Amino acid sequence: KASDEKTGRNLSTIYRPDYPALQSINNHLYWVFQLTFTGWRVSNQVDRIVPGYIVVDAEDPNAEPQVHLGYKMKYTLGSFFANNVKRHIYKNGYSDWLVDDLSIEIRDDGKPFYSASLNKPAIRFKGSVPQSMILVDAETGKIQEYPLNEVPEWVDRVYSSHVVNDFLSWWGHWSKAPWKWSPFETAADRMKPAGKPHLVYTKSGHPAWQVLMTSWNSDTSVIAIVLFEGRSNTARVYPVSGIAIEESVLNSFITAKKNLKNFRPVHPSIHRIYGELTWVVSYISAGGGVDGAASFQAVGLISAFNVVLSALYGSF
Repeated sequence: KASDEKTGRNLSTIYRPDYPALQSINNHLYWVFQLTFTGWRVSNQVDRIVPGYIVVDAEDPNAEPQVHLGYKMKYTLGSFFANNVKRHIYKNGYSDWLVDDLSIEIRDDGKPFYSASLNKPAIRFKGSVPQSMILVDAETGKIQEYPLNEVPEWVDRVYSSHVVNDFLSWWGHWSKAPWKWSPFETAADRMKPAGKPHLVYTKSGHPAWQVLMTSWNSDTSVIAIVLFEGRSNTARVYPVSGIAIEESVLNSFITAKKNLKNFRPVHPSIHRIYGELTWVVSYISAGGGVDGAASFQAVGLISAFNVVLSALYGSF
């Protein structure tokens, strides 16, 4: 119901939520939605200024979304021309860098920034490697660059999903490779990521990328779980056995109960609950939400070591 002071128009006719980012603000998880313009003409009517952002509680599905206004965000992902934060970074000294994982980052006091890592091509490998990271003040456009070991504490992550996948692919391929390269290399002692990395938050308050690793010989079971810290290239490897890959797990969640067939499981991750490794998903259904968007329905749990048996009974 809020309106723009200059035009008197309802804010919903000027802006729309987009580019959601999961992050921890004051040790609580939120989905942060940027506001983007509904069109170029309307952006000029409000001097290309975005007044704030929307946060949705990621821990309490019953909490009301909160609109944080009072800011003058001149540089955003949804802005046009020189006000687009990507172009702003490119035109201000970073045209030779790969600006990776550019996303909104809210400081604990509520002030909006944009964060990204600055990557260079990896020598002898396909992909890129972070060299430093930047913060862009969404209101002033000031760009601050930080070495990887001096990233501000309130910044959630530096390493993107695809960089983590590349790092673990290289490690799985070469960490136990023979000292002398051979054209007849085998799959022995080699691993590869199974599925996409998923962002999880640990007790430290910062995120980690959770990655399942499988053997080169088989992609039907997991042999290790890796937690790759989002702020550094430190990873913890947990050897496991008897855990199915993500594709099989999602199929089990779909077939767990007849009344779940119209729901879709999303955001799968493994957690230790009462001492047992357990798959956790959110169930959503298409329709019924705002503008027909998918809406949250339930949380699903399945034992990581007995996916088939658990799926027959299901649990919430």
